[in-house]
Amino acid sequence: MATMPLFACLPALAVSLLTTSCTTPTSEPLFAFRTAQSYDGDLVSAGGNQSLDGLGNADLLCNRSADQAGLPGTYTAWLSDSANGVSAIDRLSGDGPWRSVDSFGAGSSLVFASRAGIAADNPQDLIQVDVGDATVPPGAVDTLGVWTGTDNDGTATGDDCGGWTGSGSGSGSGSGGFRGTVGVFSFLPWGETWSDESVAPDEDGDPPPPPAACTDVAQLYCFEN
Repeated sequence: MATMPLFACLPALAVSLLTTSCTTPTSEPLFAFRTAQSYDGDLVSAGGNQSLDGLGNADLLCNRSADQAGLPGTYTAWLSDSANGVSAIDRLSGDGPWRSVDSFGAGSSLVFASRAGIAADNPQDLIQVDVGDATVPPGAVDTLGVWTGTDNDGTATGDDCGGWTGSGSGSGSGSGGFRGTVGVFSFLPWGETWSDESVAPDEDGDPPPPPAACTDVAQLYCFEN
């Protein structure tokens, strides 16, 4: 039987190696959504797990919402806890890209291209509501916005309802206090206020509002890991 010289195989081998080394895997988009349900600033009570802190219970709420909607993966709430030195951007283990869920047939679209993009830029589109968590309790329908305790660059603002453990009516601001930073999409330009509504005037040109009282109710942003 005739055999092919080894050197005759080298061109094909080189092409194979070149193709393999130059092929870059494409990242599968992850989901980001807003909970349809709203909560006051005591997220420990809302989550119901007294062995976890406010952030841990917020993550539970995000994952319950995702399960009810049939979304894949695990989720982290976009929240900061200034008392414990935790910023929302550091809680995300995924690197994106993140896309919105398809709320009420609105379609899914790219929100953030990467983790670094969250800290550096505004969202490219609206973060849609998770329709799987559609049972909204009385008094929580007209939501104030989205709890974040976080500036647009992902760092803590200092207003986080005592680490999301209290819904007291105190008026203190900073160091966790009894107020919490919220983000909104209803004000213009909406992209500038997605995580902190205090960074820009509202749509009527009025000064931005102060952080919200922790007795108010707001949604949560949830990012897939």
